[in-house]
Amino acid sequence: MVTAPGAGRVAAALRVSVLVGVSLAAVGVAGWLTHQMLLATSLGPTAYVMLVRHSGLEARVRNAVVGHAVAFTAGLVALAVFGLWTHPSVVELHRESLTQSIAQGVAVGLTVLVLALFDIHHAPAAATALLVSSGISRPGPPLIGLVVGLAVTILLTSALSRYVPVPARRLRSSDGQEHTMAVDPKRADIERFTSEDDGGPVVMLNLLRFADGGRADYDEYARQVGARFLPAVGGEVLYSGTGSTALVSGEDGPWDAVLLVRYPSRAAFLTMVSDPEYREVSRLRTKALRSAVLQATAPWRQV
Repeated sequence: MVTAPGAGRVAAALRVSVLVGVSLAAVGVAGWLTHQMLLATSLGPTAYVMLVRHSGLEARVRNAVVGHAVAFTAGLVALAVFGLWTHPSVVELHRESLTQSIAQGVAVGLTVLVLALFDIHHAPAAATALLVSSGISRPGPPLIGLVVGLAVTILLTSALSRYVPVPARRLRSSDGQEHTMAVDPKRADIERFTSEDDGGPVVMLNLLRFADGGRADYDEYARQVGARFLPAVGGEVLYSGTGSTALVSGEDGPWDAVLLVRYPSRAAFLTMVSDPEYREVSRLRTKALRSAVLQATAPWRQV
């Protein structure tokens, strides 16, 4: 069942659409100023993934760079193997020859093979493989323009992604309601957390997935919280560790880190997160993470 988008989703959609448009327009203007053709079809899906799906694995800068690099290589290999290095492009011919069709299939297949083998996913790379192997972005100025255009797009959208709302993955519960995953609790979450307070200690489960370069920001956040805020409310870190081999994981892949933090009560936790100085420090956490789980736990009763 399709539900009408709420005001928050409409605002987020408008913001990200403007950022995608601005990013691609900026690349186009740069090409106009330098008399180079920098805009190509694979820039559109790249900008979409980097901004609209900015918290997913595909939107990691490393995945984008490696994905397109593999695609360039696969496209060039296909051109060389099938003797199409100087052959007219499919646009110039207004059709695809049998050899070009096979070469394009091989280029995309090689791209997917390498990315799947090394678990480095970035779907727009397949479009880049097609552009190169079809001869549209042939070796020379067209290929150079595509490389520069993609580099600018990846850098620009990566920088602009901080202005996109954090919620990334939509989950549908058994009652049909749609929810989003965020890195910071909302007012309704806090109210529910408070209403379920039994007055006893609580252990908070933290599952963390870092944004590109976010580990350093989170380490600084953890250092300040551990030195200043946890002792003030009687909290302590029971366990902290890096995610290792995942036997079962969701579509976004394994978690990067896990923490278990004990507080003497839920009220103590709320006291800490309500501290204006903590809120200032918590900006490091928000910046560091692309997705997270923050969940209260209760001990099992001994049978």
